[in-house]
Amino acid sequence: MKKIAYLLLSIFALGCIFNCDQYPIFYTTAKEVAPKKAKIPGALSMIIATPDGKTLYVTNHSSIWTASENTGWIWAQHSLPPSGTAVQSIACANTNLYALTSNANESVIWKIDGNSASAIERGNSKKYQVIYGAGGKIFAAVSIRDTPTEGGADYSIVNITDNVTVVAETHLLKGVAYSNSAYYFATMGSGIYSGNGSSATQLDLGKNKTIMGIISYGALPMVAAISRDGYVYQLTGTAAEKETGRDFRDGALGVWWDPLRSGASNPSTGYPALLLIGVRINNIQHGYHEMKIKPDGTLDFAGSLEYPGVHIPTS
Repeated sequence: MKKIAYLLLSIFALGCIFNCDQYPIFYTTAKEVAPKKAKIPGALSMIIATPDGKTLYVTNHSSIWTASENTGWIWAQHSLPPSGTAVQSIACANTNLYALTSNANESVIWKIDGNSASAIERGNSKKYQVIYGAGGKIFAAVSIRDTPTEGGADYSIVNITDNVTVVAETHLLKGVAYSNSAYYFATMGSGIYSGNGSSATQLDLGKNKTIMGIISYGALPMVAAISRDGYVYQLTGTAAEKETGRDFRDGALGVWWDPLRSGASNPSTGYPALLLIGVRINNIQHGYHEMKIKPDGTLDFAGSLEYPGVHIPTS
C-alpha cells in the first residue's frame, strides 16, 4: 500500500510540474502589478455632476473631492466642509455646490462657492436628512417628528432655494428629477409626487410604493423611476409602468448612450439607448440589468429586462 501511495504522490508531483510548465500560474502571479493607491480614500457615499457634465463631486462622508474638464479630470480634495463634521450628502443647483453636514449637535446645509461656504440652514442633528438638486433648485428631506410613526408622514420635502418652502409632507425623500417645468419627487413609502417646486401632489402611478431611484435623461429630458419591489415607471410622455419581478432595493440607475445612433440628441454622446438598473441577486451578489430606450426616449416596456450582453447594442 505504501508503494502505491508513493507512486501516486510521484505521479501527482510530476503532473503539477507539467501543468506549471504549460500554465505558468505562479509566473503570472509574480508579474502582477500592485494596485495603485486610490485617488479618493474611504468608502464613497455619493457622486454627482453639474448639469453641463463638466464638473464632478464625490463625498466619502468625511470630505468632498472634485474633478472637472478644466483640470483634466484630476481629483482634488475640497477645503470644505469644516473639520469635525460628517458629510451626509451633496447636491448641485446649476453650477453651485451644496453640502449637508452634521455632528452631534446640529445639521447644516452649506452653499459652497469656490473655497468659501455660507450656512444657509441649520437645525438639530436629526432635522435635515438628505439634499438633492434638480432644475436649478435644492430640496431637502426634513424630519418633522422626533419619534417616527408607523406608516405616517414623518418628513417634509422642503425647497431650500425658494425661501424654505414646504413642498409636501410625506415619507423620506429618495431623489428628485426635473422635466418640462415639472419636478418629480421619489419617496420611500408614498410613491412619487409631482409639482412646480413650491407644491406637489401624489401621483396615482406607483402610489404608496417605496421608490428607490429616479433619473432624468435625454434632450427633453425624460424621467424614469424604480420601486423596491421591481416596478419600473415612466413618468414623462405617456405615463406607464412595468413589473419585472426583480429586486431593486439598491436603487441604482444609469443611462448608457449610443454614440452611433443617427440624429444624436447630444452631438458628443448620441442618444440614450439603455436604462441601466441595479439589481440585488441575493444578500451578497449585486449586478445590473438593461432596458431598451426607444428613439423617442420612452422605455421599451414591450421588450425584456436583460443582463448586459443580451441586448444589441449593449453596455
